Amino acid sequence: MHACIQNTWPAAILAPSGATSTPTNLQIALALADAGIPDYWVSPAKHPYFAGGYKTATTDRDKIIAWAMQYPSGLAAIPTGPASGLWVLDVDGPEGLQSLNQLLTRLGLEQIADLSNVIVRTPGDGLHLYFKLRPGEAPRSRAGDIGLGLDTRAIGGGIIAPGNVLPDGRSYRFVDPCDLTDAEFDVTRLRNAPAAPRGLLYLATFKARDRRLIAETPALREQVRDTESSAWPGILSDWCAAETAKIAARTPCSGDADGYRVQALSDLAAAAAEFTALSDGRRTGLFQIACRVAKYANHGLLTEQELRSAFMDAARTNGALAKHGAPWAVTAIRSALNTSRNDTLPPLARAFRMIGSRS
Repeated sequence: MHACIQNTWPAAILAPSGATSTPTNLQIALALADAGIPDYWVSPAKHPYFAGGYKTATTDRDKIIAWAMQYPSGLAAIPTGPASGLWVLDVDGPEGLQSLNQLLTRLGLEQIADLSNVIVRTPGDGLHLYFKLRPGEAPRSRAGDIGLGLDTRAIGGGIIAPGNVLPDGRSYRFVDPCDLTDAEFDVTRLRNAPAAPRGLLYLATFKARDRRLIAETPALREQVRDTESSAWPGILSDWCAAETAKIAARTPCSGDADGYRVQALSDLAAAAAEFTALSDGRRTGLFQIACRVAKYANHGLLTEQELRSAFMDAARTNGALAKHGAPWAVTAIRSALNTSRNDTLPPLARAFRMIGSRS
């Protein structure tokens, strides 16, 4: 295959990446592959050329060269996650830069270089901050979950590799981490990417709703706090499985268990919607409305987190949370649970009977 390709492409295309002052995108791809970092081929609009996207990434030089022959204007992209051992904080535009500064303050860091020393400036004047993925860590690919203009490219995603040049001449280029001035392409920078600070890894591992769950559940919060980050992926799933098991063990009647569960979810949704409609964010409404459905949690038909999450979301929507604060809301929901602890379940409505037998 190489003989045929070399007759088709100029020799400089296949030369080592250091042979020219500005490596071609193919040279970038081959340099990555030679360093053991797989890559895949995408369009200038970031769309993968082949079905499977990041899952097609390879270090096979023949395959990479064939891709470049078929799509000469393509770019090399890196699959983030275990395949490459890398993940990226993607800072997009002025909003992203502002969010990044807020993140640095939140993490107790003074400058971007304290967060990562491997930084790439994008054609849109954003930044890609690279991190090493250590065994067991599980940051996910999400958009805007950490802050406006801050995306994570991790497990289940990919990123345009540094060094790529777009057809219009704009490029993805390494920059000095201290002053963000342009730096030469050097693939070994990626292999020397730092591990992410624990605080950032926490934000990238758990989505916003899960972070609220952890913050509002003392036992779960302590477990996450006291364990290594490699143990985090299993902690939340084990906790949720245990909560589900509690529901199964406490259902009032095995024949009507499915119907009661659906009724509980329906009543919870209606109660949360009722509180959401109190647009004045009144202080007393949360406790009163939550009392009507908290009995379902005490009987194991809802988890306490389902109850808490529904009303916390409602409180955010109607302004009560901003007006009275999260501790007030958590206390009101906890009080509703305690007040209704001995309440009996309402009759199972006709609409929810025999649901299990119909499924």
